[in-house]
Amino acid sequence: MENKFKNPMTSVGSKYPKSVKGGSYLDEAKELRCANRIASSPNWNQRDPQIPKSKWWLTDGMFMGFRVVRPLVQPSKEEIEKFYNLYLQ
Repeated sequence: MENKFKNPMTSVGSKYPKSVKGGSYLDEAKELRCANRIASSPNWNQRDPQIPKSKWWLTDGMFMGFRVVRPLVQPSKEEIEKFYNLYLQ
C-alpha cells in the first residue's frame, strides 16, 4: 500500500534568510496577497532576551504573524492515527 502522507518534518538549514509569505498591516495594499514574499532578517529578533535567541521571539518584527491551515476534507480517525503513528512518534 502506498503511503499517501508526506512527512512534514524538514531539516533546518541556515537561520536567515527564510521566505516570509504574505503581507502585514504595515504594508501597502499591493503587497497584501499570499504570493508576496520577503526575506526574513536577524533584526526582527535583535532584542530577544533569550540565549540562544529564539526563532519565534520577533520583538522587532511585530508585523509578522501566521496562517492557520487545514485539510480541505477532514481525515478519518483512522487516517489521523496512522499519520501520527508513522511520523510523530
